[in-house]
Amino acid sequence: NGSSTATFYYKDSATGAPTVTATRTSGMELGFDTHPVMVTGNNALGFDGTDDYVNVGAGPDGVKCVEFRVNPNTTTEYFLDLDGGAHSIWVNAGTVTATGFVSPVIYVNGVQTSTIVSNQWQHVTVITDTGINASALTMGESTGNYFQGKMDEVRLWSAAPSLSTIRGWMYKEVNSLHPDWDEMTAYYKFNAGSGTTAHDSRGTYDGTLTNEPSWMTSGAFAGPRNALDFDG
Repeated sequence: NGSSTATFYYKDSATGAPTVTATRTSGMELGFDTHPVMVTGNNALGFDGTDDYVNVGAGPDGVKCVEFRVNPNTTTEYFLDLDGGAHSIWVNAGTVTATGFVSPVIYVNGVQTSTIVSNQWQHVTVITDTGINASALTMGESTGNYFQGKMDEVRLWSAAPSLSTIRGWMYKEVNSLHPDWDEMTAYYKFNAGSGTTAHDSRGTYDGTLTNEPSWMTSGAFAGPRNALDFDG
């Protein structure tokens, strides 16, 4: 005499094959079905600073915003490269540098600054008005220089989200409720937890783990991230 829809969310740090079952109850014919699904946790990638990185190759064109969460071992590290050296993001003595980006605007944890520290998760956003062709995208490497630390939640956009939107989505995964969802051109959650593929959750630009970056549980979203904002 009617229909009902139930959605189940399962979160774990491992993979598995749970089942979702609907059965008849209270006279209502709900039917029966079983669907194996892949369960992934909140993972990240660790890089040794010697030779490991993620190689995407040809990525999206027209990139105007790059976001990622990073926990560097030192204050001089190489985070990612869009095209073989012309456009890269790295940190030099604690100052984030966006090489080749035209008039870059840099935010760290939602605040306009280029300063980051070591051994702590931080959210980095780099914005430019000039679109970049990510023709040779790598993460954890730039022109033979390698990153030592942890990385998570790499997001590429064809148009930059507003600052309020960046702040609102810094500490959670992006989904279709994001107001700029259609502008996201690549998204690496690093949630697989195993294997040699860094899946692009938004586009078709999967990356290959090269020289064994390590899967690990991410602390990027750890802890409550709420506060009050006073207008003065």
